[in-house]
Amino acid sequence: MITSIYARKGGMGKTNLSFGLMKELENYFYASNDYDGSMVYLDKFPNKSKYIKDKRELKEVYDRDTNIIYDAGGFNSDITYEMLKKSDLIIVPSIVEKIPLISALRLLNEIKNDKSINAKIIVALTRCEIPKKDESIFSDLMNNWFKGVADEIVFLRKTKFFEKIIESNISFDEYIENNPRYRNSAFFDEWNNFIEVYNRYTKKD
Repeated sequence: MITSIYARKGGMGKTNLSFGLMKELENYFYASNDYDGSMVYLDKFPNKSKYIKDKRELKEVYDRDTNIIYDAGGFNSDITYEMLKKSDLIIVPSIVEKIPLISALRLLNEIKNDKSINAKIIVALTRCEIPKKDESIFSDLMNNWFKGVADEIVFLRKTKFFEKIIESNISFDEYIENNPRYRNSAFFDEWNNFIEVYNRYTKKD
């Protein structure tokens, strides 16, 4: 199962999502073509990560590992395109602002119109200030902006929990076990929903 997390703009939460998934899933390999953006994370997964410099190294990874989280750099590259073509699921993160949403929509249309890419697509709206508080905003995004180009949208509010799990190099479940007072935080409901959606789209028949 190959999952690519791809955004062309920086600051969309791409690498945070990659880290969170790596900590959530078992027997996955972390790969990225963006050394500057992922060098901290590469160190977190010894023997389970690789900075991909060229197509040869990419081929070595997907020939060896069947379960991959690919943290795609925010730029066009032959390496990223090759991984997108092999992906079962593509997650496109964006913050809820006009320019990033337009960038995400442009990327989604390119992916959808490319016949060599057959992955399911999830849009992850990250760093939301008031996720789902105004249902009309998100209904408009799904029914108008992303209709026909995304299979599903998930929402994750703005939080410092990502910083905490990355610093501690633990999963969200482990963080909650160590800090039970946060168990009822709305963010963790949203994260669990994201994982449920992820599992649904990656479950093999």
